[in-house]
Amino acid sequence: MKITEYYKENDKEHWIKEIRKSDWRAASYLCDLLEENRLKEQYGEDIRLLLLTEGDRLLSFCTYGSKDEIDDDTMRPWIGFVYTFPEERGKRRFGELLKYIRHLAETDGYSTIFISTEEEGLYERYGFVFRGMMKNIYGDDSRIYALPVPLPANPWEAIALSDYEGHMSLREVGQLQTLNLIMKEQFEDNSGSESVMVLGVAGGNGLEHIRDKRFKKVYGIDINSDYLMTAKKRFADLSDILDLRRIDLINEADELPPADLVIADLLIEYIG
Repeated sequence: MKITEYYKENDKEHWIKEIRKSDWRAASYLCDLLEENRLKEQYGEDIRLLLLTEGDRLLSFCTYGSKDEIDDDTMRPWIGFVYTFPEERGKRRFGELLKYIRHLAETDGYSTIFISTEEEGLYERYGFVFRGMMKNIYGDDSRIYALPVPLPANPWEAIALSDYEGHMSLREVGQLQTLNLIMKEQFEDNSGSESVMVLGVAGGNGLEHIRDKRFKKVYGIDINSDYLMTAKKRFADLSDILDLRRIDLINEADELPPADLVIADLLIEYIG
């Protein structure tokens, strides 16, 4: 397998024919844009069409560029037109393209990559975190996901949640239980707040104390995407108020949402 870029290929007609084999309507539209030489006109001069290939066969493809169907200049770059052929699904073909894209984004100086989609539960597998709903250029609602570009390694991204919670809950440590009680008191003492943000939410320890939904919005912030996925599953009943976001507090603090109450117990415990 190899990844190639459409605009660097000599036999462009072949790859258009391969894309047309897709059963996806958007792929047909993409081919029309390519044949009419309008893709760059529509999505910007920097648009790249990435092809994951095996010989002359196309396995998966997507675009990478500064424009997409969301009209917001503060959000870029975008991944679009993501498609994997049915026989290749379940083999993480998009993951191969994503590695390539993260390298491109890092070279281009970006810190975050975005995707606009109708899908839920798909891109989370690759570390994308749901940012919210936005209207696209066609006036339709779209789910916006974000993924950080590789930055200096953070040790919390390498620690499995089971290892962390197992250690913290040991009788001789007892920090998981202590932090849980502290958070319960914080929720109860600040019940007049409409929104709360938990920095270092991890797997959601303590969130069970807001099951009465006393807050209108609860933000859970963590750097580990796997932690956030676990918290989402554990507290599915809070999905209408719980907004989990993957944010690096060192490099992306300006992306933190506003909140009436900020709880940073785990952060303070970690930095002492």
